[in-house]
Amino acid sequence: MKKIILYGLLFSIFSFSCRESNPRLIKSWVSMSDTLLRNRIKLEQDSVDHICIKKSDSLYKAAYDSIYKKRLGEMQVLLDSINQQ
Repeated sequence: MKKIILYGLLFSIFSFSCRESNPRLIKSWVSMSDTLLRNRIKLEQDSVDHICIKKSDSLYKAAYDSIYKKRLGEMQVLLDSINQQ
């Protein structure tokens, strides 16, 4: 019985609240939503930037190590060819 009353109450609240839409309230709600979203983006931007910088640093290090190993191998081949002559 309590569930029926609760569902009836919720249904009546939703049906009355959705009857008329006030353009000022909609505009205000959209403005508040935009403000909340912008604030959330500002808060998360620093952590996202930090993650991107950390990721790019690790990618540069991996690329540098790869190039270094390749050049070291080429230098070893040249030194070996000089020593064989």
